[in-house]
Amino acid sequence: MKRYILLLFLLGCGLIARAQIIQGATVTVENEANASTAKGYKGYTEAGLGVNLMSPKFIYELTTTHGYQFEHLFLGIGTGLTTLSETKCDRVYALPLYGEARWFFSNNRPWKIYAGFRIGYNIHLGEFRTSITEFGQQPILKNYRLTGLYGSPGFGVEYKRLNFSINYLIQGLVMEETNPSYQKHTFYDNSTLLFRIGVNF
Repeated sequence: MKRYILLLFLLGCGLIARAQIIQGATVTVENEANASTAKGYKGYTEAGLGVNLMSPKFIYELTTTHGYQFEHLFLGIGTGLTTLSETKCDRVYALPLYGEARWFFSNNRPWKIYAGFRIGYNIHLGEFRTSITEFGQQPILKNYRLTGLYGSPGFGVEYKRLNFSINYLIQGLVMEETNPSYQKHTFYDNSTLLFRIGVNF
């Protein structure tokens, strides 16, 4: 009789333990699914690689964004470093200051789809200078600065602490052309297709 009671007791303990494990695993999955939309402070660190749509130039970007996550909406501010290759060896640099919003679409999976938008301003960090000498004329000096509008709409996916996105980057490239007889300023819309990968915390 005691053996049967002991067996029933052990069987009951096993069933309770199994139920707790299943419940714990379910809660873990739910927590992972809701990690991207949990309310409170949230930050991002992201690296980007882009290709200019007007010319074969590469753009590199490293940014950090900090803000508050509401249920489906993230609002934050950020900064970083962006660089554009004018030639194989010469680059122009800028410091972007921007505000960012991300809207997370509802689902019950560990990965979340979102639409985002950045808007701000690029502060140039130096300029690239070159000169062109035409036959029989004075040399023409050209200065390039990455400055002005910084805007970036895009779509992405967050999976736990990782995020991937494809974006359209708009930033100003100013070219100043001078020679002894005239001075000319030209503003270029430096549109770029940009891929970002990063982590959130």
